[in-house]
Amino acid sequence: MASQGLSLAVRDFESLARYRWVLTGPDGRQVASHQVRLDSRSPEFEAFLALSHHLRWRADPWARAEDEARIAGEIGHWIGTQVLGPISEVLAAATPATVRVIVPRAAEDVMFCPLELAHAGGRPLAAQDVALVRQPADEAHDAAGGYRAPPLDVFACSASSASQPENAL
Repeated sequence: MASQGLSLAVRDFESLARYRWVLTGPDGRQVASHQVRLDSRSPEFEAFLALSHHLRWRADPWARAEDEARIAGEIGHWIGTQVLGPISEVLAAATPATVRVIVPRAAEDVMFCPLELAHAGGRPLAAQDVALVRQPADEAHDAAGGYRAPPLDVFACSASSASQPENAL
């Protein structure tokens, strides 16, 4: 069953290690929530905020691809349990799903975190047909505080359209 109109919003933001997620359905009713309480000194937190940097410095240079995949899997499990909590399972059960992730300006760094890596049922959400589309909170609500849904700019890229022409360098 396709699920459209889900919104995942950051609420009660204190810091990148302390806030609450609220998942609502198309009717605006709360479907799930999760209190985020992270250890900002942990290597997982570092990876959550700067994954490419973390992989570059932590992966074994002699087995980079395999080690990066292993580390990304570990971080994905951590994101699924610690950052999204039960919300990751709800999203996986709602597939295919397009989820609008609404983030207030104070929490804008969350917009760049790899939430799609979150595991649910042992697999990343990205591999389960869950699309997360980030949107600043000030663009998600009109002046009266009501929700407005502007058109999304989501582009699909197939393997054939993404390939280089044969004569390209």
